[in-house]
Amino acid sequence: EVSYPGLSPNFRLPECQQAFTLNLLRPLQSGRNGLELSCESPWWRQNLAIQLHIFKPVVVLARAAGSHQVLNGTDLSLVRHDIGTLPKGFFTSLDQVAGMQLRRSLRAGTILSTDLLEASIVINRGDQVKIRIIKPGIRIESEGSAMEEGRIGERIRVRNDRSGKVLTARVLEHGLVQVE
Repeated sequence: EVSYPGLSPNFRLPECQQAFTLNLLRPLQSGRNGLELSCESPWWRQNLAIQLHIFKPVVVLARAAGSHQVLNGTDLSLVRHDIGTLPKGFFTSLDQVAGMQLRRSLRAGTILSTDLLEASIVINRGDQVKIRIIKPGIRIESEGSAMEEGRIGERIRVRNDRSGKVLTARVLEHGLVQVE
């Protein structure tokens, strides 16, 4: 959709005797854009602002949610919204957000963006974990304890239960870490 912000409903340009020329001041994008209309006969030139509205379904909170709450499909819904007014980004699929947790409490209807979410914690301090070590030709797995909490992809300290040795490992999934 296109709208003309600040343009009076009574605004009229002089009639052009031939095809008018339209020049974009920059490539079109969602949001506010500038353009220049000009006519050779009778000669005139007019700069106008247009608002280009691009609507897409975006993920919003279906109900209020508290800080650090892990989101699931029932907490989320899709709403058609003008993406040109969303400077912090947005998600277009419920699957992109499900399983993530909120950084702070939010009201129902809040459009979710990356700055409002973080990956949920899959390993808590004290959890029993499987420690995997993979070297060329060798794969070792042993039991251990997490010494700190972690999200998938983060590096955390774990203690090998057999040797008592403390290692740094990357969280692969709930209950599984790998020494690199």
